[in-house]
Amino acid sequence: MQWLPYLSRYIHVLMAVLAVGGLFFLWRVTLPALAAAGESEAAAAARRLVVRRWRMILWHAIVLLLVTGVYNAYLNWPPRGAPGGPTWHMLFGIKMILAGGLFVIGIALTWPGQGPAFFKRRAGLFIRVNVVLALAVVALASAMKMLH
Repeated sequence: MQWLPYLSRYIHVLMAVLAVGGLFFLWRVTLPALAAAGESEAAAAARRLVVRRWRMILWHAIVLLLVTGVYNAYLNWPPRGAPGGPTWHMLFGIKMILAGGLFVIGIALTWPGQGPAFFKRRAGLFIRVNVVLALAVVALASAMKMLH
């Protein structure tokens, strides 16, 4: 199965692009446009529709990122004593912590119904936090690839 590692990496990168790009688009385009629409019933319905559709994309992306990420880490784990190994492991740990935070915030913000009120009341702040986390995770992934 020589094709499986390539397919796994492709799916992983594609899901990261969709999640990070979608998050950035949501932050800079969709939410400001919906805020400008005001508090009408049509605007509220549009917000619910955007969240529902974004949730389906985001939650599927998270699942696929986790599955392909575990497989890719298994394939690329540096052997003991490899040059750059300790740095790679450190970056991997930091990346996992940041990605975990990113996933928790993303799920909390898109939870159906009222969901976690703490996150939803501060949605603008947490979306900005997630953009920063996503950019940091991408930077760490790039650094890890350069070490391997």
